Amino acid sequence: MKQASGIGKEWFEQSEAFCKYIKGKTVADVKGIALEDGYPAEEDLLSSVTMHITDFIAVVDEAGAYAK
Repeated sequence: MKQASGIGKEWFEQSEAFCKYIKGKTVADVKGIALEDGYPAEEDLLSSVTMHITDFIAVVDEAGAYAK
């Protein structure tokens, strides 16, 4: 994935960057992340995550439902 990412990061590095980005955010904040065809559209997130993140957002939503 490193060669295909455009930012030179493996999937696990991008996953870690996503986790760091959402830390401290509410589920609603995470669900409100701007997407373009499933990819981040927010420049500060797009600079560290270039992969499809809809499944990540769905997992955060599901975890939030269990936490209630």
